[in-house]
Amino acid sequence: ARGFVLISPYDLAYETTDADGNTKFVYGKIRLPAGKKPFLMSQDDVNYYGYMIGTGSGVNETPVFVDSKNDGFAHRIVIGEDGYPTCEYMDKEGNVTTGDYDLVPILEKFIQEHPDFSYHGARAILGMTGYEGVFGYRTKPGYNVENGGVMSMDEWNAEVEAAKAVAECLKEKGWLIASHSYGHPAYGNVSAERVASDSEKWENTVQPIIGNCDIILY
Repeated sequence: ARGFVLISPYDLAYETTDADGNTKFVYGKIRLPAGKKPFLMSQDDVNYYGYMIGTGSGVNETPVFVDSKNDGFAHRIVIGEDGYPTCEYMDKEGNVTTGDYDLVPILEKFIQEHPDFSYHGARAILGMTGYEGVFGYRTKPGYNVENGGVMSMDEWNAEVEAAKAVAECLKEKGWLIASHSYGHPAYGNVSAERVASDSEKWENTVQPIIGNCDIILY
């Protein structure tokens, strides 16, 4: 109603090679009717941390799964019966339902109802840390018994495979998955060594689940 149109960062600018073989970014050509206003949308921390969904913190080696004392957050992204990403939520009675409980299913449904809102099928950018897993799945390697955690390898592998399926579903629908760093430090305020160490952790633990990534929300 206000003229906004969702675009992808790859519409805004993209990487190319010039005649001399140098790599550079150039502006894309976004063509919209007069009065339309292109914008980017991103959501940080699509991880569903323990403090959001339960009564503990999963930053150490013990994962936190949802309980009925959650703070009203969805607790993970799942693939709905229609093949689109949606969210699970547990209410205070312990009942689990699936529905539009966070940005992903809300925006997905809106775009389906208003396809002109999405330029070339654009979706939002989802920023992932790694220190408690991704999409609400406890995929951190430190959670499994081989790395000193409490989850059996079968339990942990099931979490990883479910997260991979969600990542593929999101990407198929046009969602972009970005690094939000592994441990959520402010990259501009920490040493180069800390940035390198954090980036290596993200590439070793998150990228195998979500696939190759060239976007960072730092």
